[in-house]
Amino acid sequence: MINLIRFAFEMDLTRVVAFTLSGGSSGQTWPSRGIHRAHHALEHSGDIESLVKIDTYYAEKFADLLAALKSVDDGGGKSALHNSSVFLGMECWSNSSSGHYLTNIPFILAGQGGGKFQTGRIVTASGRSNNDIHLSCLHAAGIRAEAFGLPSLCRGPIV
Repeated sequence: MINLIRFAFEMDLTRVVAFTLSGGSSGQTWPSRGIHRAHHALEHSGDIESLVKIDTYYAEKFADLLAALKSVDDGGGKSALHNSSVFLGMECWSNSSSGHYLTNIPFILAGQGGGKFQTGRIVTASGRSNNDIHLSCLHAAGIRAEAFGLPSLCRGPIV
């Protein structure tokens, strides 16, 4: 899939990609890595060892995607990664058996959104919803939306 995304950007076939490795309730297991329960169940059971294996895999794929976008010449001395907004995160956060949360979810935002984002920093967005990171990406793309998803969860762009 990463090579297909790189090719689509190289050929200028698209500028929008959603690359989801596993949905929160997909039921996907990883028997080849010794993980026989779904990611969602692992989150709630506190199986840290299995979660680290899965999250390491996701982080490696994220790094592969960034490298692929960086290799695409987007003209003007800029790469497709420079002109993109790419983020890694989850749709919600859980604290073992305590439930699901929509705020204070850690995300990694890569790419400079065509120069709109400053890289190499940590942004603390306490109490903000992940909808606002999506809103930040829309604004970087020149789309001046007031909300992404449920308006009640949006307070404005984070970065």
